[in-house]
Amino acid sequence: QVLRAYRPPGPAARPYPTPKCPDTPKE
Repeated sequence: QVLRAYRPPGPAARPYPTPKCPDTPKE
């Protein structure tokens, strides 16, 4: 439950926002 609040789904799941491709995971 804590992980869910700490890492929301979508582009916000990344530790830092990516201005280049926020919708595309770098993984």
